Amino acid sequence: MVGQKIDLNTGTTTGIDYLAFKKASGLKLIPDSIKILQGQFILDSLADFEIINGQKEFCYDRGWTYYCSFIKWKKLSDGEMAQQYWERGWRDFQDPLALWNLANAAKILGNCKKALDLTEEYVRLFPEDAKNQYDQLYFRYKNCRGY
Repeated sequence: MVGQKIDLNTGTTTGIDYLAFKKASGLKLIPDSIKILQGQFILDSLADFEIINGQKEFCYDRGWTYYCSFIKWKKLSDGEMAQQYWERGWRDFQDPLALWNLANAAKILGNCKKALDLTEEYVRLFPEDAKNQYDQLYFRYKNCRGY
């Protein structure tokens, strides 16, 4: 397997270079039923290993896959998994996309106060990026008004 770390004592794979794996495998995380399930299966399998390169991207992709799954099938645990991975992406890597999507996850899980608090943090920390998200900002505030 591309980008793997092998334990020399046991000969087993202990770590994965996620960026190399993603590039070599052509993994595409498209919100289509089959691709969502394939992505979940692959990412869940990779989660059993230490991610030795690309942890930020792995957290984002895993969150995205579970978010798409939640949107498609409305399974609460998928929304919670998306939130968990984006929280890690924000906490451990300060990934702006993780913060933005963490607010999305809070909204879909029914926590508008948290969604708006995270959105305000995003706007404060990344004002230039926030300008490009005007439509989404408008609807986030509109839909959470009076939470």
